[in-house]
Amino acid sequence: MQVDPFLILPTPSVSDYDVDPGTNRAETIAGSPGEIVQRLDKARDAIAEILKENHIVGLASHVIFKGEIIWTANMGYRDMDQKKPVDSDTIFPIGALSQGFTAACVAQQVYRKGLSYDNKISDFLPQVNNSDATVGDLLGHRTGLQTSDHWPHIFDVGDFPCKVNDRTIIPTYNNLGPRATLRSQFLHNGIGYALLGKIVSPNMMSTTNDLAKYCIALNRAWKRQRHTKDVEIQTLRRKQVFPDVDLLFNPLQAIGTGEKANKSHAAGWATCTLPAVIGDIGANPELMKTQMPELGTGIAPVTLIWNQSRYHGTHGFVGLLPGYEAAVIVLSNTTTGDDTPDWIGQLLIQATLGNPYKNNYAFLAGISARNARQEYSELAEKLQQGRQTKGPTRPLSDYCGEYESAVSGESITIRKQRIKSPLVMTIWGASLGGIPLHHHHGDVFTWFLSWNQMAEQQFPLVHDAQFYTIQFQPNKSGTLIESLIWVNDSAKPEGEVFARI
Repeated sequence: MQVDPFLILPTPSVSDYDVDPGTNRAETIAGSPGEIVQRLDKARDAIAEILKENHIVGLASHVIFKGEIIWTANMGYRDMDQKKPVDSDTIFPIGALSQGFTAACVAQQVYRKGLSYDNKISDFLPQVNNSDATVGDLLGHRTGLQTSDHWPHIFDVGDFPCKVNDRTIIPTYNNLGPRATLRSQFLHNGIGYALLGKIVSPNMMSTTNDLAKYCIALNRAWKRQRHTKDVEIQTLRRKQVFPDVDLLFNPLQAIGTGEKANKSHAAGWATCTLPAVIGDIGANPELMKTQMPELGTGIAPVTLIWNQSRYHGTHGFVGLLPGYEAAVIVLSNTTTGDDTPDWIGQLLIQATLGNPYKNNYAFLAGISARNARQEYSELAEKLQQGRQTKGPTRPLSDYCGEYESAVSGESITIRKQRIKSPLVMTIWGASLGGIPLHHHHGDVFTWFLSWNQMAEQQFPLVHDAQFYTIQFQPNKSGTLIESLIWVNDSAKPEGEVFARI
């Protein structure tokens, strides 16, 4: 199997990354917004360098201060072929960032006494196996269940791939294996939030402008609740979208151990006090090999509330600095191995706060990008090990047919497109068709794609060779293929069985 060279995917030139420099309204705001904007403008070159290193096609970002969007950087394209630029109204799938919406919907119900964080999920969804898990457990990612966030359960909504649907969500959740005891540690699990979405219905797509309105409302509610007299709070709460932000931001589960900063996950948001090492929810920590850099070194302690999205084809970062009524929003439309919005989000927070000790985020992004490509090369080499030069002993037609999982309900179709073509695989419900299967040995095939194909088809890079392996299982006599096994989740090394139908 030939592995294509890296980074042939067409990307904008450096000059294309200044398609929409955005408007600057800082001069109309009292205080120091003008100085903040000057620092942010100096970060533009670093942002463009990060985008170029990671071959990001398009990115949208806002910085908010005192309830106003004071700085915007929309770079690259929402449509590369037609050269349509990204703007602040470009719609992005926001993935895990929608957890904040889900949590806000739940918090509103809790405030109105229609729901409690202590309610068991099985009270609402009796089919759920994990009967002791509560609404608060799912909100705080503390169920102890594995982080099953791979893409076998994708389906299409509009032009964007999403994770699960009403038919598959409960079986998928029930199939999650325990990795820790209930409420013992933070294990990020988007499936749990998707399950909460059956009780409340968040939006999975947004623009930076819409997210800005959301962040402004959160910051104002946070400040109002902490700086308004109790009697006034009760009157204001009846009028507010977020009547009690503590329901969103009070810690539910600690994140990590032995670190300098006390980090926790609340309802849809991670919280900490800067200076701190952040990025825990994204892909960069595992790519850096060493500890992530500290954000905010040298500044006075300040509360940071943030979330990150690791979605198929996109990444996102939102950080709130409610003490300053400030926020940073970064959305990208390209996945190429590492988490670009995480680096850019931290860079913008650093510029907003005016850190005396600055991290070189362009340099750090280059390290994570190169490490991601190195891990891809190592996966390709690992999949070559033990590969037989001869083809399978049985005809390729013996493998063709439809296979279905009794667990997820998903089906896989194996077929030949032409007489001399290799087998191709289609994962139904995932809009993933025509993936070539290459014979490895015996009845085992691999489907590892080139780096560019993964980027173009919005596949996340899964750091497990077994994920790219399909093992066909013959019957007892060995004459017929009756099932296939796919290790589509590293937390379940036994794999998922798809029976031939």
